[in-house]
Amino acid sequence: MKELFEKPYIIEWKEEKINEKEEEKEEGIKKKQKKEKIELNRKQIWCLLTHMFFTTMDESIHKYWNNFDIWYHCEESNNCVFSYLLTLFHYFIHISLNDNEIQNINPKNIIFEKITLEDNDNYDYNIDCNKGECNNIKWINLYDKKNNMLFDYNESQSIEFVVDFANSYVGFGISGTQEEMILGSSPESCIIMLLSPNPMKYGQIIVIQNVYVIAKFKNYGRNLSFEKCLIKDCNKKDNISTLFLRHIIAADASELDINENIKNTENIKILDLQNKYLKRDFIKAIAIMSLFQSNLLNQDIFIRSGLWGCGAFCGNKFIKTLIQFVAAHIFLKVNPNIHFKFYCIDDSLQEDSFSYSLFSFLKYKHDNHICWNHIWRFVLNNKSLFQLDDNIFQIIIQKNKIN
Repeated sequence: MKELFEKPYIIEWKEEKINEKEEEKEEGIKKKQKKEKIELNRKQIWCLLTHMFFTTMDESIHKYWNNFDIWYHCEESNNCVFSYLLTLFHYFIHISLNDNEIQNINPKNIIFEKITLEDNDNYDYNIDCNKGECNNIKWINLYDKKNNMLFDYNESQSIEFVVDFANSYVGFGISGTQEEMILGSSPESCIIMLLSPNPMKYGQIIVIQNVYVIAKFKNYGRNLSFEKCLIKDCNKKDNISTLFLRHIIAADASELDINENIKNTENIKILDLQNKYLKRDFIKAIAIMSLFQSNLLNQDIFIRSGLWGCGAFCGNKFIKTLIQFVAAHIFLKVNPNIHFKFYCIDDSLQEDSFSYSLFSFLKYKHDNHICWNHIWRFVLNNKSLFQLDDNIFQIIIQKNKIN
């Protein structure tokens, strides 16, 4: 066992060779990507987590925490920190001590990938969605606050990717955010802070595959609390075999909270619609959806997302939602096995009305055969029309009725 406790050597990211046609385009979107990959088995993950627990990892050159002492030395002791630590203890007890049995049931290694869309300046968010326009909204599934965005017992056997509403640094913390809930309930994903201490690049996402979901949480923020461990009895093989594997897509939207007093040279009321923010967020959304552009699999795939870039980032719900739906339409419409799940969940008292507005908007689009190209170009051509507190979905519907 001695070698397990020696300080590990963090392996380098290896660039993957991709068969790509540089000139190939899909409806104006270049598909050229750069991929870097690290693959680790669960014993290696266990070793790294042990070092993080005993705070034996060297401090990051970026001065960002990479040990778990941020949890058990937290000056502001709160429920969410306790929940993360309790989940980590359950992981060490149940997973580590039954590693051989679990390895036999699920031999998959844990994969970390950095995917970067190259030549970002060549992307045009004035896309043309007419080709193959699909008016079928069945691939969009809406969920409200009654649903748990982080876990779904009914679909535990499917392949599910949850979008992590990350900031530019992917990692855990002490505030009970959506990102922390994802990583905190899947401790194996926490080593991403060792593997990727640099901030994400302009067109980059980070994908983590095959991490176990150990716990279920409830509530949000500082009120987050541990609900239950999902491994009731690790001596029962049936229970181990049904452990839910989570796949995570980390993507950072524009941090508009730090730009509240910015000089608006474009005379646009909603910051999300300024060119530099709109283009950046659209490219990030394209990077997420382009992950599924190939014939991934014959099995159903579910992508869980929601009010990405809202909350602490102060993003506009309507614009961020439209960006994701347009990006999803481009890449997901050609694959019937891929389903886009959208969760209207935040701390706002208006979440129910937003969910209803979104449903009404999608129904109107479907019933009137309005293509995404028309909607998207209307938004791009009328940026100055929208006020900060406007219901943009209603404005789009009203203008279409007039026209």
